[in-house]
Amino acid sequence: MSSCIISFGNNKFGYGHLSRSCFLGDFLLSNNISLIRIQNINPFKLNNIYILDYDNIPEYLLAITSFLKEFSVRNLILDLPYIPEFSQIFDNFAMNFPNVYLLDNFYYNYQNVKAIINLHSHYLPNSGILNERFSLYSGIKYAIIRKEFHKLRRKKYFSKKKKLQIIISCGGTDPGKKTLEAIQICNKIYQKKIKLKALIINGRNIPKKIMFEHKFLNFPPDFPQLLRNSDIAILSGGTTCLEACFLGTPTIAIPQTKEEDNFFRYLEKKKLVIHKENPRLMEILRFDFREEMSNSQLKSVDQNGPKRILNIILGD
Repeated sequence: MSSCIISFGNNKFGYGHLSRSCFLGDFLLSNNISLIRIQNINPFKLNNIYILDYDNIPEYLLAITSFLKEFSVRNLILDLPYIPEFSQIFDNFAMNFPNVYLLDNFYYNYQNVKAIINLHSHYLPNSGILNERFSLYSGIKYAIIRKEFHKLRRKKYFSKKKKLQIIISCGGTDPGKKTLEAIQICNKIYQKKIKLKALIINGRNIPKKIMFEHKFLNFPPDFPQLLRNSDIAILSGGTTCLEACFLGTPTIAIPQTKEEDNFFRYLEKKKLVIHKENPRLMEILRFDFREEMSNSQLKSVDQNGPKRILNIILGD
């Protein structure tokens, strides 16, 4: 039985869907699942990927339907950002496959949905998306953590630096101009006469004057190590935030979207992050506060999400 993962990302929607789908695909292949991957770009130069023509999605999906049927694809895994204009298109496409699995996607009305796997827990109790047609698996235990993070996981939180090291990452393109908000938080810390050094990743919309010591890095290949070595992370993006939790790096969450805001507030209730609007935000400067958050993160997020997703697919 063959499976197919379809995902895409771009400057507007970010690249979290792509990166986690790439790793999930590798995991499925390593467990002898016959797999075809379809994406609009191939960020990791992986094999077995077909490039999705993002500008002509209706025509492309129509063209590949017969191709996928020739490979006896029965399991269709969709990891897509919410794009309303594509709803009916993907609905019609998904009807060609017996089993459809959605990752963080409840906006479509696929008739063949077997399960929604809610990696980022965007669902609210009153969202009205539950029904008898499919199973809902929800929670951060389904988080997909890329393999380059696995060996970097902390055993415990510590900080011996003379300067507080803060990493700022608001996505590849920062569509909501959140890097500026992160810098403003650092300015508040600096004004408390606390020495700090900030690593600003893929910085956009940066003011000319920054009071504290800083360094700009553009898509650094050692980002996982930088995230692990930082005392505090100021982050947007659900996938990156979960990676910080896996590493045990205390995190200030700055949402880009309403969905991210829901997710970050869910994580905050579990004491895994602190939301930028929390009046207790500056308590993160205390070592014991960061240590407690790091311990909660390490207990809550592990690397077994892909295995749990595989068990859902095999179970169906």
